[in-house]
Amino acid sequence: MNLYPIETSIEGQAAMVIRAGRQFAYDWKGYPKLADAAGTVEQTTETIGRLVAGDVFNQLDDASFDHLESELAHWLNSINPKFCELAMNGRTGEAIFNEDEQTKEVRQLIFKYLSFRTARQAVMDRVAADRAIKQLYNGCTDLGSTSV
Repeated sequence: MNLYPIETSIEGQAAMVIRAGRQFAYDWKGYPKLADAAGTVEQTTETIGRLVAGDVFNQLDDASFDHLESELAHWLNSINPKFCELAMNGRTGEAIFNEDEQTKEVRQLIFKYLSFRTARQAVMDRVAADRAIKQLYNGCTDLGSTSV
């Protein structure tokens, strides 16, 4: 029995991560500048392949995602440092108003990446919480008297 709506169930969240990972991977492929963003071209190809296949929780990709995040931030800062400065100072409205088309594309790619990465981490945290609760219950042999 599912006690939560599908959006908040672990299965529903995992499905959203898989969709977000696939979408991001397809978009990532469209940017040759990011060909080796995950560390090497081979690592990037493998990571994109796993995301497209729905293997979004593979720990082999953790380092690739860290490299990619750095590359995306560096890329945005190199094409529009003023945008980054405004955004970092909380002036996002002004930053978006002053962005050019390339900045907008990179910003949208970063947003898709961050949405994927945040959703992925939320599912991993829920799995870790479930594991911790099970360990807690398994460690409790005497719960005292329980009356119904």
